[in-house]
Amino acid sequence: HVYMPKDVPATFQVECKELGAQVTLVDGLINDCGARVREGVAAHGWFDVSTLKEPYRIEGKKTMGYELAEQLNWTLPDVVIYPTGGGTGLGKAIAVQYAKHGAKIVICSRSAEHLESGKADIETTGAEVMTWQLDVRETDQIKIFTKAVMERFGRIDILVNNAAGNFIYPAEKLPLRGWKSVIDIVLNGSFFCSQIIGQEMIKRNSGQILNILATYAWTGGPGTIHSASAKAGVLAMTRTLAVEWAQHNIRVNAIAPGPFDTQGAKVRLWPTEEIEANIRNKVPLKRFAGVEEVAQAALYLSSPYASYITGECLTIDGGAWLGKGIGDMVENLDEFVQMREAAKRAKREQS
Repeated sequence: HVYMPKDVPATFQVECKELGAQVTLVDGLINDCGARVREGVAAHGWFDVSTLKEPYRIEGKKTMGYELAEQLNWTLPDVVIYPTGGGTGLGKAIAVQYAKHGAKIVICSRSAEHLESGKADIETTGAEVMTWQLDVRETDQIKIFTKAVMERFGRIDILVNNAAGNFIYPAEKLPLRGWKSVIDIVLNGSFFCSQIIGQEMIKRNSGQILNILATYAWTGGPGTIHSASAKAGVLAMTRTLAVEWAQHNIRVNAIAPGPFDTQGAKVRLWPTEEIEANIRNKVPLKRFAGVEEVAQAALYLSSPYASYITGECLTIDGGAWLGKGIGDMVENLDEFVQMREAAKRAKREQS
C-alpha cells in the first residue's frame, strides 16, 4: 500500500500500480509528505517508514520513484534546534517545521508565558521539546543554558538566531536607549549565541547557524535606523563566520523575510488597514508571505539539499526589495509606453 501526495507524477503512480501496489492519493505538497506518511503509519500501520525506499528498487536498481521517496522522507532525527525568540511568531514556526522532520527542539525566550504556549504548539508534532527562559544579551545566561542543553542532549546541531527588536522611529528622534536595546538584542545577542554555541560545534566539527535578517539590512529604510544597522551587522557576521568556520564543517546562512502577516507585525508595522493595504500593494506579488512560507525557507537551508550552501542570504519578500524602474515603472508601464508612442507620432507628423 503506497501513500503519496496528489501532485506526484502520474507515471510514478502507474509504475506503482503495475508492481501490484494499492495507491492512495492525499492532499498536500511533496515537502509535507514525510509527515503525512508518518500519520498514515500511525493510523493504519501500512508500512514501516524505515523501509519506505525499498519498494522503489527493482532487481537492485533504482526506479524513477526512488529519488522521490528519498526527498519525501528525509528527517533530522539527531538535531537539536536552538531558536532564540522561539516561543512565538516566526521562531515558533521555524521550530514547528524542524519538529515535523524529526528534530529535537529547544526554544528560548525572555517570556515564560511565550515558552509555555510555544512548547504546547510544538509538542503537537510529537517532538521532544525543551524550554529555557533566556536573555540573549547576557553571556552568563547563555553559557549556563548551553551547558544544560549539552548535558541533556549532548549536541546542538543548528542554531537559529531569531531574537529581534524593532519599532518604526525617525532617526533624529530615536532615544539612545532604543538604539542600544535593539543593537544589544539583534547584533550582540546573535554574536554572543553564535560564539558560545559555535564553540561546541567546533568541538564536534559540525553544525549550522541560521540568522534571521530583513531586506532593509542592505536597502536601508526610513524609521529603521536601529534595526537596519543591527541586521546589517548580522549579515556581515553571517558571511564572515561562513568563511572562518567552514574549516570546522559549520555552515552559516541567513534568510531575509519581507512583510509577513503576524499579530506582532500588525501592531508594530501596519496598525491601520490603510497602512497595511499600502504596504501590500508595493509587493510585486501583491500579498504578504505566510509565516509557514518563511519557516519552510529556513528548513530548506538546514536540509540535506543545501549542504553546499554557506554565506548566503535567501530573500523571501515577493520581490518587494527589487527596483521597479524610474517612477514606479511597474505600475505606470502601459501609460509610459502610450506616452512614448504618442510623442513619436507627434514628432513624425512635425517632420
